[in-house]
Order: sequence, then structure tokens, then C-alpha cells
Amino acid sequence: MKMKQYFFILLTLLIPLLLINFAISSEKINEAAVKHSQEISQRTSKIVFSIPVELMDATPLAEVTINNKGPYTFLVDTGVNVGIVLSDSLFKELSIQHTETMVITNPYSNSSREASLFKIASLDINDFNFQNIDGITMDLEQFSKIIGKPLHGILGFQFFKDYLLKIDYPQQKLELITGNLDRTMSENILPYDPNEGIPIINVFFDGTLIPIIIDSGNSGYFRIPFSYGSYLTFSQGPIDSFSMVTISGEIPHQLQGRVKEDVTLGNFRITSPLVSLIPTTEPWGIMGGHVIKNFVLTFDQKNNLVHFGDDSCASISIPPLRTFGIAFDKYPDSWIVHDIIPETKAELFDIQIGDHLIYINGVSIHKISVTWWRTLPESVDSVKLTFVRMKDTTEMTFVHEIPVTILIP
Repeated sequence: MKMKQYFFILLTLLIPLLLINFAISSEKINEAAVKHSQEISQRTSKIVFSIPVELMDATPLAEVTINNKGPYTFLVDTGVNVGIVLSDSLFKELSIQHTETMVITNPYSNSSREASLFKIASLDINDFNFQNIDGITMDLEQFSKIIGKPLHGILGFQFFKDYLLKIDYPQQKLELITGNLDRTMSENILPYDPNEGIPIINVFFDGTLIPIIIDSGNSGYFRIPFSYGSYLTFSQGPIDSFSMVTISGEIPHQLQGRVKEDVTLGNFRITSPLVSLIPTTEPWGIMGGHVIKNFVLTFDQKNNLVHFGDDSCASISIPPLRTFGIAFDKYPDSWIVHDIIPETKAELFDIQIGDHLIYINGVSIHKISVTWWRTLPESVDSVKLTFVRMKDTTEMTFVHEIPVTILIP
């Protein structure tokens, strides 16, 4: 079995996209997207499975039960080409037997790790039965630190292969639907390349055609291999940015900026999008959650088609990228500094890797949601953080008021 791993989650940033229509408001666009998507995907179909999803840093998380056990938290990830990924702990809890092991190589570094393969003949999720599921088991502890709660597994793209998969970002729900898409019904129904087991579409950047994965498990904007960098014209940047964690390891370095030319998806125009250049041996880029969260996405794996919402001609603009410049590993009882983003104002303060965060604006981190923290830079210009640091046997407490840094105007 071959697996391509494209599970990316930003460590600190949550910058929402603003959907702006030249003639109507963003609310009306979302309403139209929902209505028209329903019309196209349900003319000869019915919904057979529906669950709510929580958008965590623009990636969909679903609470599911498995064989009447749970609930468990799963990431819905169209960038993973197996049926299901189980955390090591859940794999043991469900008493599943693995069939063989494989080595997963990180395409961004020279690191690798082992994973166990398994096949499940039948699996019940929320009382709905799925059959003949291929999967792997992996250590997902690092991702649990990012989202602030245990991540038990990933529902990959192939998990939904027998149905239309509808991810309704505006309404925050996932549906499986019988039937099929008809490309003649909308200019926003696009073909994708299925050869890697994940949806890869062709997108023009500055006149250069780049294959792009539609990756719901990636919370970024666009991420493109360094090899394409010379073809792009940047209006802002690119600058050194933060590290990222993937399913196969950490990406230690990336460049991020705003490209000058717009990008089109069907009738949609993304104005001067944010693009990250990443070191990778793979030939394709990534379109992450902060782009695709504007749509009602419907995937038809039988006909290799994807529908991007409604038929209006809309413009999506991406606001400046704002951050406090600090990344945390999040545990139930503490948040620990994992990284300081280069060239941010956080570098001016005495903050060290391993410091424990205990209060945000005077509120205990036990009362803080990760989603609130990630969206905070959008609405304030600074934040007061209280840290604890152990020096020898002495516990030191200190407070810093950290200004927001605008990484990309």
C-alpha cells in the first residue's frame, strides 16, 4: 500500500478568509452555495450519513463512535489516501490486528517512521456501517498537542469512496450522499486527478500550471514546492516563517508571502493569495483549509469530480496575516512554548522554549479554548501572557504584553 501524507496543521495561526462578492454580501454567497450545492448533488440522491464538524484552525474535526464505543475525535482529511488512520492507543483499545508494517518517509526531511497496516471488514461509525476499510495506525500525540485534546484518528479520502462526500464548511457538517455529479451542470464542477488516491486539481499561478491537492486536513492557504518559487511574483515577501507538523514529521523551514496575481477556481477568484514555499520532493502543492473553508465542497470519487459550491462569480480576499509569534504544545494542565516565530515582536521578550503559559489576559488556560486563542490576533493588537519558568529549583513567574505582528500585509 502506498500512502501520501499531507496532513498539515498550523501551530499558532488562525486567519479567516473573507468571502466578498462584487454584487452581493458574503452571507448571501454562503447561502447560495449551500442551496445550489444541494440542488446539484441531490437531484437523484439522498443523504445516508450526516454528522456535525467543528472547524479547528479551518480543519474539520468530527466526534464519532466506533462499534458503539467512544465518542472519539477524528480529523476529516482529504489529503490522506487510506481509509482510516487510528492512533496507537485507539488501535489497541479496539483490539485490531495489523497485517504488516511499512516505513513512511517524510518528503520534507530525511526522517522516517514505522506504521502498522490493517484491514477492517466491517466498521460501524455512529450506527452507519462501512465495509472493507484499509488503514494504518500511527502515533498522533503531536497533533493532540496542537488541537488541545486527544486526536484519536483520521478519516481519509478513501474512507468515503462509495458515496458523494459533502463537506459543508459554512454549515459545519459532513454528509455522505448517494448519486453522482454532472460536470455540465456547473462551471464550478472541476475534474481532479485520482491517481494518487487523493483529489489533485490543476491551478494556474502566474501562468504556471501547478498540481494542487485539495487538502481538508491542512489548515494553511496555498503551499507550493520550492521548485516553483522562481515562477511566482510576490507582492509581499516571501519571508521565513514557522515550522509545521505533518503526519510523517516536522517541516523545519518554509517561506511565506503574498503573490501578485489572482488565482481562479471555476468562477471563483482568489485575490493575491498567501503562498508558502516548502521543501518537498513531491511535485504538487496544497490548498488548505483557509482557502477551502469558503466553499461547500462535494467530491465524486466515482467520476473524479469536485464541486466548489455555487455558480456565482465571487471574489475571495485574504486579509493580512497576524500573529502573536508564539507556538504552544497544549496539554490538559499546561501550555508549553514550542517555538518562537522568526521576525515577530515575541522575539523581543524573554520567552524561552519550554516556558509554561498559565494565564491569557488574566484568565487561566484551563478556561481557554484553542479556537478562541487562534482567532484572538484578528481582533486585538496585543495580549498579556503569564508564564512560569523553572530555574534550578526555583519557580519564576513573569508577565509579558505581546503586540501582534503583521507577518504578511
